[in-house]
Amino acid sequence: MNQNPNVFLNSKKLKLFLASNSPRRKDLLQKAGFEFQTYPVKVSEFLDKNLNLDDGVKQIARQKAVAAYSELILSKSQDFLVLASDTLVVLNGEVFGKPENKDQAFEFLRRLSGQTHTVKTAVCMIDASKKEACEIESSLVTFRNLTDDEIWCYIETGDPMDKAGAYGIQSVGATFISKLDGSLDNVMGLSISLVKGMIDKNGWTVHQRTI
Repeated sequence: MNQNPNVFLNSKKLKLFLASNSPRRKDLLQKAGFEFQTYPVKVSEFLDKNLNLDDGVKQIARQKAVAAYSELILSKSQDFLVLASDTLVVLNGEVFGKPENKDQAFEFLRRLSGQTHTVKTAVCMIDASKKEACEIESSLVTFRNLTDDEIWCYIETGDPMDKAGAYGIQSVGATFISKLDGSLDNVMGLSISLVKGMIDKNGWTVHQRTI
């Protein structure tokens, strides 16, 4: 029988804290049956130019996790696991973050039109004993050709303004996509299969509800 030996070392159930206020990430965790509390933190989301993209996005996710850990540990809580995540959209090596204004949102979507881009989502977890794990998953997304009118109509809904690459795959932005290679959850901002795999691999046990 193949049992993870860490399971017996960390059998106590941990309270899960999501270091984010993202409605997409909250929805994904809820639908997966996790019990958790949101604990949003503010950190710099600028990529370190000295790191490659994978390491850079993992570093941002880790900074969020560490910030939440540092505050939670002060409350003398001993049985917690922090989950933090960060998502980037990359086209031909160029990073598209959250648009600063409508014109930039238009520029992003116009350039993504008819192209295949990569969505990278990093996940970092830290427990109360400072044990941590950070991993990343990538998905390939291909947009059909978009007209300027439909791009502007989408921008006017306000949906693109808080999303990397200026689109959300769980809303109208899904109609722009002609092909997806990889996890839909990952494009939405949190790969649930990655989260579950990391929890299992590290022997963590968290509270879950019946679904």
